[in-house]
Amino acid sequence: MSTFSIRTPHKTAALTFSPLTIAIACALSGQAIADDQSDLEKVTITAQQDSYSGNKTGLKIPLQWKDTPQAVSVVTEQELEERGVQFLSEAVRHVPGVSLTLGEGSRDQFTIRGFEAMYDIYRNGLRDAGGNQGFRSMANIERVEVVKGVAGALYGRGSAGGLVNLVTKKADGSDVTDLTLSAGSFGHAGISADLGSQLSDSVNGRINLEHKQQDSFVDHIDGNTLFIAPSLRWSVNADHQIDVDLEYLDQDQVPYRGIPSLDGKPIDTARSQFYGSESDRQNNKTLRAAVESQSRLNDEITLSNKLYYSTVDITQSGTRISSTDGEQVERFIRTFHYDSQQDYGFQSELSGKHGEHQWLAGAEIGTMKRTFAMGNLTLEATSLSNPDTRAQINPDIDPSTSSDNKVQSRSLYIQDVYRFSPSIQLVGGLRYDHLETTRTAGGATTDFEQSEVSPRVAAVYQASDEVSLYATWGRSYQVPWAGIYTSPSKLALQESELKEAGFKAELLDGRVQLSSALFRIDKETPSTDVDGFVTDVNKQRHQGIEVEVRGQITPHWQITTGLSVLDAEDLDTGLRPNDVPEKTFSLWSSFSPDLNWTFGGGARYVSDRTISNEGATLQAYTVVDLMAAWQTGVHKVQLNLNNVLDENYFVGATGGGTGKNNIGYGKPANVMLTYSVSL
Repeated sequence: MSTFSIRTPHKTAALTFSPLTIAIACALSGQAIADDQSDLEKVTITAQQDSYSGNKTGLKIPLQWKDTPQAVSVVTEQELEERGVQFLSEAVRHVPGVSLTLGEGSRDQFTIRGFEAMYDIYRNGLRDAGGNQGFRSMANIERVEVVKGVAGALYGRGSAGGLVNLVTKKADGSDVTDLTLSAGSFGHAGISADLGSQLSDSVNGRINLEHKQQDSFVDHIDGNTLFIAPSLRWSVNADHQIDVDLEYLDQDQVPYRGIPSLDGKPIDTARSQFYGSESDRQNNKTLRAAVESQSRLNDEITLSNKLYYSTVDITQSGTRISSTDGEQVERFIRTFHYDSQQDYGFQSELSGKHGEHQWLAGAEIGTMKRTFAMGNLTLEATSLSNPDTRAQINPDIDPSTSSDNKVQSRSLYIQDVYRFSPSIQLVGGLRYDHLETTRTAGGATTDFEQSEVSPRVAAVYQASDEVSLYATWGRSYQVPWAGIYTSPSKLALQESELKEAGFKAELLDGRVQLSSALFRIDKETPSTDVDGFVTDVNKQRHQGIEVEVRGQITPHWQITTGLSVLDAEDLDTGLRPNDVPEKTFSLWSSFSPDLNWTFGGGARYVSDRTISNEGATLQAYTVVDLMAAWQTGVHKVQLNLNNVLDENYFVGATGGGTGKNNIGYGKPANVMLTYSVSL
């Protein structure tokens, strides 16, 4: 099957096509060739600078990059396009402090500063819990923002390491007709479209579409994705606008749970080896809707209201490795089902200025409900060197395992950014959260209710027009397992505390941003008895330094590079957390010698990682990627060569007690060819 994609000079997407979509694409392409072939002005890294200066994720108000007293990284649309990003993990893997894990081979999963961030993904500032068990589409993503460290003063419950906010493309009135076709290694074929226009004097429309299919370097692994995301913007008048966003995802894939380890290291086997069953499958259907109204009440005050709802149905049957003795592998199949998970809520924020104060006040209510059930089937032991991968009769769902889980939150928060003097800015924030979790299973109900206050104080010192220094202290809380399960031994909130100091500098007349952060995060995870009294507290400490440089060295040359050194330890055991490297380094750079050509490349280094309490480790690796793009008129062709040195490495493991027997290989050398046209 061929692949065709539709794309603007700034964007790339990929999807697969039927004969009808091929015919439409060819017709559009033919018309484009007949149109004006004059060269379009090439996009520069200036867009990257604008993303920084317009960032609102760190403090939820528009502040200059230097004024934000926390480490925030922005992956721009240009970077997403140049790297040929298909998955969220590929978007954030160059961000210092972020490291990948296997995620059971069926979902986006990574750590930030060594802490699990699976439940800390946001979309336009709203928690994106509905996407936690699958691979999110990147077709309508404009940029990715990563906030490091605790952010409970604004966002409420969350992990200690930070959060990721996905900023989507909006119906902003732009006349957009971008089509992209892509084809690549391991049977990848994709087609995507980004279409937008002004529908009337006051209404704009936009829709992003994606369909892609892909096999894998691993035997029997394949998947396909259909994604549809329409959006509307109604400009009621000069001071009021309403955005409506819908997303539908239908994703079918085979989970990849990797290979086992023996004597402290992964077994020596081919990257293509599959230890699952040909009947393994996960199907994920997600529907998400959000309505946002923005009202400028006067020249100083703005009111934002957001209403959201999502529902996801997931069924998975996956073969899992439980152990190996070096000759045989013990496995079992687990089937589970969400029927369904629903997330809904409302957020209202009032922001404004008064004298030297820039303030924000907000309220939020949210509910997550999930019905979960599973079934298990133990398989006969199979050969380690030649495993039996034949299709199995998957186990039925066991009704006795069914549970109803619910999390409700009610929150109030306030923040003030005070310009104390021309060179000193103070930040204070406070959030009150009332959280209730309930789990009903087997006729018994387990629940707990707790209220906490998450504070933050920070100061920024403008040492010069180009350099600022900052210090931040904050605290946040997290529901155990993000509330998707409730256990009688986990009836208390986890607590995290952040201490961070850093500096930010704008170099080369503001074209390049240099930032560095020194931080310590302490996390406490309590265990309780059935009455909720704390019986023990596990303590972790993660501390380190991050350095990041990004921007435009010359009008033709841009660079993004980052370094992270992390000392992470469980203070009770002295062990390092699973899948958390001590050192990571990344570099990406692109050069455009003229209006037609762009050449780019980069490298990622990840040091050794421990993947189980028994001492199993993954070796350090370095991966090198290259790209070249040629554009003429409305047409663009891009070639991405990934892992060009064919590094044999492991991307990570599934965490917890099963990590040592679920280790995922990284992709071998592969290629992606993309054609796009912007009409």
